[in-house]
Amino acid sequence: TAKKRETGVATLTANINTASHWDRIWANEGANTWRQYPLTFRKIASRIDQGESVLDVGCGAGVFLDIIRAHCKGVAGLDISPVAVDLLRSKGIDGKVGELPEICFPDKSFDVVVATEIVEHLDDPVGLLKQAVRVARKKVILTVPDNVLGPEEFAEHRQLFTRETLEQLLGQFFDDFEIESFADTFPTLTVTIRLPTLLAICNVKPEEVEP
Repeated sequence: TAKKRETGVATLTANINTASHWDRIWANEGANTWRQYPLTFRKIASRIDQGESVLDVGCGAGVFLDIIRAHCKGVAGLDISPVAVDLLRSKGIDGKVGELPEICFPDKSFDVVVATEIVEHLDDPVGLLKQAVRVARKKVILTVPDNVLGPEEFAEHRQLFTRETLEQLLGQFFDDFEIESFADTFPTLTVTIRLPTLLAICNVKPEEVEP
């Protein structure tokens, strides 16, 4: 059964989100993965300004980075799966293998840090946000499922977010953020999913930005 963390978010005790687990998934799905979120990606891309640099944490095969790189100053990805990072690099995009919540990039090295459908997979979302604030100069953008596909229903998901628990989490790190609710629709290997989603645009505090 789920239990409450200090973040007010539900979580489970077992974690299957290992490198070997995701290596098997990416080896099977390849670069043409079904894990594409068309409306989500468009909404995030619209909040990234021309010429900004972007780090996508939990980037997978780099579907989102491939979409935005033409109008960005530079893009890079981080993922737990070496297979996923190889797929990313095959597209000519810089990538590193690493396990979240650690983000193995220098302080203030990207304008924007993006985490799409990633935070719910982590035992330590607070740790991830600490790292994202450290690395981002301007913004942190993230999405999570809105009170669906939670731990009771989907073994990969460690957290079950609502707007209220997401606000509580973000409020620990940001004075200026906004949350949008919408539903994205996309086909999986077997069915078409309508996924209620929370999108958060978080502005890094000015005092945390280096001159």
